[in-house]
Amino acid sequence: MVQPIFVYGQDVLDMGKVLAVADGSARGVLSPEVKAKVRSSERKVLDIAGTPASVYGINTGFGILANTKISEADTRILQHKILQSHSVGVGEPVPRRIARLMLITKVHALAQGYSGVQLRTLERILWHLAEDVIPVVPEKGSVGASGDLAPLSHLGRYWRNTGFCRWPLDQKKGWRSSMGRNSSWLMLLRRLKGCIIASRRPIS
Repeated sequence: MVQPIFVYGQDVLDMGKVLAVADGSARGVLSPEVKAKVRSSERKVLDIAGTPASVYGINTGFGILANTKISEADTRILQHKILQSHSVGVGEPVPRRIARLMLITKVHALAQGYSGVQLRTLERILWHLAEDVIPVVPEKGSVGASGDLAPLSHLGRYWRNTGFCRWPLDQKKGWRSSMGRNSSWLMLLRRLKGCIIASRRPIS
């Protein structure tokens, strides 16, 4: 039997499809057209960042610091810090299946090609789904105006060497103990990436 294919950012994601991808009875992919849209969006963000204008979340702070411009050197630090500061969830981890659903809906949202996220970010999330290496997300956390900030920050912390993942057989390992210091695994948080990961509503 041929495994059904779901194209992120292109097909309509309904309850049946998202559950099928989560359970492995369907496979989610990125089409060449979707990849082109994502790359185009990323280039637009880079072009904006190259101008002297202050653009929220790209070369400014967040919230009350929206009008505070930051240096080029501090942009990556800012994206890391937003995940770090919002990773304040508590309690038991959400079920593995729920965390998989969070990843799937996150990929589908970012694959629309409007966020400016790097393609490698989506490819990294798809690797996690394919290998069933699923970030540990505490069940209790904030519900912010632009999304569930604490749960989503925990979702992204693992890619910055500060969180945990459930590996196959439900082993709980941190990045250091499970991957070693291989920098190719460490996701670089470029402009907007931390903000993008922590935004929207894959979990409520």
